[in-house]
Amino acid sequence: MIKCTGQLINNCLIIKFYNFLINKYDLRYYDINTLEEITTNPIIEASSFITITSSKDRSKHAIITSSESSFEYFIFDENFNFEYKNTVNWELIKGNTSDSYFSLDNLGSLYLPSINNYKEHSTPTNYIYKISKHDFLKKQEFSLPDTILSESLILELDTKNEVSIFGYYKPKESNTTLCFFNFNFSSDLKLKNQNIKNFPNNFLKLRWQDYQDKRLYHSKEIDYYSNKVVKALNTKKGKLIIGEQQFYATSFAPSPSHEISNTDDGVSAEYFYKKDIILSKIDSLGNIQWMNKIEKKQFTKGPYNDLYISHVSAIIKNKAYFLFNDHKNNKSLQAVKKVDLVNIIMLILVRFQ
Repeated sequence: MIKCTGQLINNCLIIKFYNFLINKYDLRYYDINTLEEITTNPIIEASSFITITSSKDRSKHAIITSSESSFEYFIFDENFNFEYKNTVNWELIKGNTSDSYFSLDNLGSLYLPSINNYKEHSTPTNYIYKISKHDFLKKQEFSLPDTILSESLILELDTKNEVSIFGYYKPKESNTTLCFFNFNFSSDLKLKNQNIKNFPNNFLKLRWQDYQDKRLYHSKEIDYYSNKVVKALNTKKGKLIIGEQQFYATSFAPSPSHEISNTDDGVSAEYFYKKDIILSKIDSLGNIQWMNKIEKKQFTKGPYNDLYISHVSAIIKNKAYFLFNDHKNNKSLQAVKKVDLVNIIMLILVRFQ
């Protein structure tokens, strides 16, 4: 069985084939005008996921494949003509990374943030890695004292190849998300400024107070949902950083044979919760102007069902549009509601019954 997906970059149509039987990806390129295969580009085959990313000005493109020991990247020009490839050993990268974290500047350099929250470090430190043409690896630290990353982060590049990092921090040994932050770096990864804003009291939702979670969670310890940065949307004068509260849990009901023979027999269930949307507005200099949230209650169970909840968002004429399905018991929003936040941006919320 083969799955086929396509992505159009300028005049090049990239077709990604995945063969389920042999667990193999195969990438091909086609001219969108003639639909003829571009054979001058390298054929890329991999057993792991293939990531495709482009620079902000669309002048450079990269295809990244990853294995347990290394990742390989291929750089292409504006018209998707192949330029060069390189391989980097993962052992050179400290901490946790993800294929989705890769960003590309308009000179063909890759950027990769690394989350390092392990106990072996007395002060958890995170890094930005810049990988240039000849395997040149530059590293820059970023962190707040006595804190760790709450869940995830986003790295953004502008047209001048300057770097911004957005995310949430929480104190070590605590589940309480403390603040929203953004760090801004020059193109050579020198820190320009950092901006931090604590969340107001009672701003974030507690898991144990949510009626859907009581049967899964019985601890009296205060426990917040994980807070994940989803995306950054460009506005006329800055960015709107969108986050989301979420929680994943499993339960297991053992069968009688499990009790007798200590086997793994039984029924397990997976539960997914995606709750409030967290909004952080920053200006063009990175200053945090305001924070707000859109309340929602989304819940589902079963494998892969988390793909069918959450939300979509977009900026159109400097207005942010959010579309999501919501729990029927959430009475906090009307069917259609408009909220004008300091006359900077209009949020238009649409709900379907």
